[in-house]
Amino acid sequence: MSDRPNTAVFVSVALATFNGEKHLACLLDSLVEQTRLPDEVVVSDDGSQDQTLAILQRYKGQLPLYIHQQPRPVGIVANFRHAVSLCRGDVIAFCDQDDVWLPHKVATGLAALERIDGSDPALIFTDLEVVDQQLNRIAPSYWNHRQLHPERETFGSLLYGNFVTGCTAMFNRPMAEEIKRMPDDALMHDFWLACVAYGIGQVRYLTKPSVRYRQHPDNVTLNNAITFNTRWRRLNRFIVDNQYASEYLLPEIRQAELFCRYYNAQLDAARRQQLNAFIQLKRKSPTYRRWRAFLTKFLYWIE
Repeated sequence: MSDRPNTAVFVSVALATFNGEKHLACLLDSLVEQTRLPDEVVVSDDGSQDQTLAILQRYKGQLPLYIHQQPRPVGIVANFRHAVSLCRGDVIAFCDQDDVWLPHKVATGLAALERIDGSDPALIFTDLEVVDQQLNRIAPSYWNHRQLHPERETFGSLLYGNFVTGCTAMFNRPMAEEIKRMPDDALMHDFWLACVAYGIGQVRYLTKPSVRYRQHPDNVTLNNAITFNTRWRRLNRFIVDNQYASEYLLPEIRQAELFCRYYNAQLDAARRQQLNAFIQLKRKSPTYRRWRAFLTKFLYWIE
């Protein structure tokens, strides 16, 4: 890759692909239509066997695409880490292969990041518009759809479950350097990003959606609407499914232990205490872990 162009703020897009032929062209069209074009789109492909690479090649005349193929499949976390490691930008945006960016996404995110002072790792994230496979609207606000409240969230509540959707995320160069250290065992790239931002960095969220978030059977994570009925079904599963109950919160606790190894020394006293208290939940019963999650995540009583 040649030296980067001399622009005031260089914006990179980190796009991870894998067998994305069905919706990739639509995503790339939305990048072309940005009011502020990215300066580079770095693609890390995780061994696609469909027409993904051919579609990317067709867009080389419309976008500053740099395509890299993994020599062997590495999975979504390592694939995004690889894409970020190749980005040259002052600002980097995560990008999923099956969504549609709204035209203002880059410009609005860049403006928000520029308002954050200092050299700490910095992150901005936004709400999303939820759509089906044909881009018909399911919900105008993903946060309302999933009963998320970013204004109430803290580092302590984040440990129980992620609320930052990676495809909306834009972050600065110091954060990119942290992402390059992200372990393969992180639960998800955006969850780790959020932990770093809320743990040692700065975070801003924007209520205006920046992405049309396509829902389809191949989504990595399920994003059905959260209602009383869905909460009741989760509780019922916890009661009747012993395997599910025994594992409750343990993946998040294992990630917290990883995060502690990387960042414990950089956390302030309050966050260090929150992290260590969360890790100690592994010694508690599944019922106790669920009770603490309920209090912390949904009622926000413990902070």
